[in-house]
Amino acid sequence: MKNKYEFAAAFGDIDPELTEKAFDYTGEKNASQSKRRAVRMITVAAAVLITVSAGIAVLGATGKMWFHKEEVTDAYSFPEYAAEEPMDWNRVRDYYQVPEDEIKAMSTEGVIETCLDYPIFGISMVTSNTSIYAGFRETLDSFIGFKELFSRPDAGRKMLEFYESIDFEDVVDSSDTVFSLRVRYLEYIMAEEEILTQLTSEERSRLKAVCVENLADRVNKYRDRLPVDSLLLLTARLSYTDDPGFKAYVGEHPLLSGFLKDGWLLDFTEADLQDLLDALGVRQSEK
Repeated sequence: MKNKYEFAAAFGDIDPELTEKAFDYTGEKNASQSKRRAVRMITVAAAVLITVSAGIAVLGATGKMWFHKEEVTDAYSFPEYAAEEPMDWNRVRDYYQVPEDEIKAMSTEGVIETCLDYPIFGISMVTSNTSIYAGFRETLDSFIGFKELFSRPDAGRKMLEFYESIDFEDVVDSSDTVFSLRVRYLEYIMAEEEILTQLTSEERSRLKAVCVENLADRVNKYRDRLPVDSLLLLTARLSYTDDPGFKAYVGEHPLLSGFLKDGWLLDFTEADLQDLLDALGVRQSEK
């Protein structure tokens, strides 16, 4: 693809009605949930579409990226998008699918890197008419990498080790032009039941400690550069199972039940967010 317009054409542009609603209601202070959701989705999608003026290669990793590990040598090498004409969405997904025999032969570390390297990982996330998390679930269901990852008995442990190794200062300073979206994608993967239920009690405690520490950095240091809600989802799902006090807290806050299920924080006020951070034991800088 030559430019962002061909990118949009190839992957199916954002729903025109949604776009119209978003810009019609941007200025309304008390917009309804659906209107505010439209504004949020268009804002995210527009940012990504502007970023990809050079084509879809920018969503896939080019060169060594923050999630590439020196010791991983068997991750899949995705082809560059080289079609003469834009392809429809189904053909694009087929184009970037990994052959089953190749992914089954990979190490678990290779499968993890392949999932993170998936060139179209964020398209459904930013064009979903429901939520970014719902779009992620579409990717989860369509990419063979996740079927293989979730079948590995060591997937939880390897994902934990990978997450523990991340230096988020390196991430925000990296050449990954969609690092924020990719971090959200990673934390959504970590928050899936197939990963969390594999962890031992000791591993869950390690993950909770890392998440709480990362959340403190996220809200105090990186809030304008890294997503808060995906890490909140991961930490809250972990705590809901392991911490009876937090489970009781969720029972007293109906919005949280919805958040744990669909990963969508749109209806949270700033006060709700601060209360949730406090309930999770996250230290916040005094303003």
